[in-house]
Amino acid sequence: SANHSLFVSVPASMACGLLPGWQAAWTDALTLAALTMNVSVTQAQDELARQAGPLSQAQRDTLREHPERSAELLAAMGVDDPVWLHAVRHHHTAPSGPMAGRPAEETIARLIRRADRYAARLSPRKSRPASSATAAAQVALLDEGGHTDEAGQALIRTLGLYPPGVWVQLQCGEIAMVLRRTPVAKCPIVASLVAKTGLPLAVPAL
Repeated sequence: SANHSLFVSVPASMACGLLPGWQAAWTDALTLAALTMNVSVTQAQDELARQAGPLSQAQRDTLREHPERSAELLAAMGVDDPVWLHAVRHHHTAPSGPMAGRPAEETIARLIRRADRYAARLSPRKSRPASSATAAAQVALLDEGGHTDEAGQALIRTLGLYPPGVWVQLQCGEIAMVLRRTPVAKCPIVASLVAKTGLPLAVPAL
């Protein structure tokens, strides 16, 4: 659960400046909301990551209710920032559509929603493997109606289609690890580590 919150917070904080109308003063609320959005279900999330079978109805209810419960818990702990609390409360329900002109709380909630889905696809569970980076990118780029989402676009423009740390197979058959993003989303800098024969390369090829 802690890893997932970090995985949402860091890309969202990197991408936020690309959103229409983004203001630097909103960054703290974004970071704090992303880190605390699941504060009421940290133990449940850890258990689900290790669970091989399907969710029970009680678990489904817990997950459905957790945004409201997390906001309530934060308020009880003394959080009084309405932007932070709104983003936590609506990080699963922030509406899609153009981002320009939205208030801070809606903009933050929308960006967290896209980053949350992206991170979830790249995180393996005992019940399912992680999705490919391109499949996760598609989830981020398209909104609930299948239309291109500006918040998702900002994430992928920031991370690239193949973010650092992802394994890829090159057209030549070699297996490589992505090292660095470039201005072209589909063209990262990679290091080839495994030859097309399946044997490791003695010297990685950039």
